[in-house]
Amino acid sequence: DLRYPPAYLAPGVNEGFRERIAVVTGDTDGPYALPGRYTVTLRTADGWSQTREFEVRMDPRVDTPMAELQEQFELGIRVRDRITEIQLGVAAGQARLRELEAVIARGGRDAAAARSARAELEEVLGKLYKHGLRGDHANLHPQLTTDYAAINTYISGSDDRPPSAAYPRMEELDERFEVLMDRLRRILDRMIA
Repeated sequence: DLRYPPAYLAPGVNEGFRERIAVVTGDTDGPYALPGRYTVTLRTADGWSQTREFEVRMDPRVDTPMAELQEQFELGIRVRDRITEIQLGVAAGQARLRELEAVIARGGRDAAAARSARAELEEVLGKLYKHGLRGDHANLHPQLTTDYAAINTYISGSDDRPPSAAYPRMEELDERFEVLMDRLRRILDRMIA
């Protein structure tokens, strides 16, 4: 489909995670390839490879200047990469939640601390992506991953430069991203110790 690879989504996102459902609403695909010449190489496990060049041409019905398409592409890559960074953090958080669940299930003196850590971790994860109990999807509010995916939906839906409002929105989301990801890292680092 001539798109760059999509954003990584943590296991269970858009599939359901244990008894919870986790959803990203919006476009998590990579941007479309720009018009130009490309080289592709196919490699097999036994060492065989074949390389071909091809050209991606602009749809003749589209008269958007290349600079505007380049701007759309660059913002699309930036959005996709932010979603991936968030979802890698979500995956690490999910793995830690499973560890905490095991500690809670064993009981004993560490169970109370594990319950507290689980609540803190779930709170920050809930700001990074939509998740809730099955059947509760309609009541979930958009979270950071979905906010980025909404921008991606908006910019990939046309052959024009991104709207000017996309840039201040990205700055706002990037500020939230930095705060939440720093908080997640601190929580995960503290739990390791």
